[in-house]
Amino acid sequence: LARQMGRAEDLIRVGELILWNIDLQVAINEQYEGIHSLINAFVHVTVEIGQRERTKKLLEAYESLVPAGSSLFVNLCNLRCYYHWYIDQFALALMWAERGMALKNKSGMDTDYDCEHNYNLALRDSGRYSEACDRFLKSAGLTTVDELFDARIEDIGNGSVYGNIGRCLEKMERRKDALPMYAKSYELLVRAEDFHNIGYASEWIGDCLVGLELRDEASDFYRHACHCWAKRSPPKKKKMEERFAEVGSGSVAYDEHSVENTKRD
Repeated sequence: LARQMGRAEDLIRVGELILWNIDLQVAINEQYEGIHSLINAFVHVTVEIGQRERTKKLLEAYESLVPAGSSLFVNLCNLRCYYHWYIDQFALALMWAERGMALKNKSGMDTDYDCEHNYNLALRDSGRYSEACDRFLKSAGLTTVDELFDARIEDIGNGSVYGNIGRCLEKMERRKDALPMYAKSYELLVRAEDFHNIGYASEWIGDCLVGLELRDEASDFYRHACHCWAKRSPPKKKKMEERFAEVGSGSVAYDEHSVENTKRD
């Protein structure tokens, strides 16, 4: 919740008070309630906000404590995949995800921990767009992009499905197919008040519009991405400021409450 609200510093402060003032091995062995959820959230927030040393410290501690071959090791692989994906180290992200997927598939373990989604993200951003698109479709219970076009937005219900497949289409030079996907993604993300992913949707719409030579329109979306990531991911905000400067004019200055007040028309 703190991550969604743009209060990453609060989560980090509280997380460190807990994680480094308990016996983490005992907490894992005794299955303290919520310990793995806290670890997962801490990893996500610290890498997103740009505090990589904190992320690495926890990942190294977690790796030293979870049993190899266990479901928790699958979770570790997924966290490492996310970490490397987020900082654009796609080969390492794929390696860790493949390790976790192989362990889960070989052992047939019954666990909710899974590396598939983050693997698909890294696959896409490493340039394997068609393969990633097929996998995103499969994870949504679909086989073709046309099925997604024809589906009711309420039946899909997940903005990330539209966004991730739209990104694949855009990267395959299918920008006019990608834009309707992004529009549906944006609508669902606003409904869910998922401001971190609204940042992605805004960035990707901007990129798509630049590709269609609509630079003024693109600058508006880059500005909005800056707003979404101001507190949630300063490194991404900086990238969007640079992209805005390439295509836009004026300032990215904003009312810090404007993003949270975003409402669906």
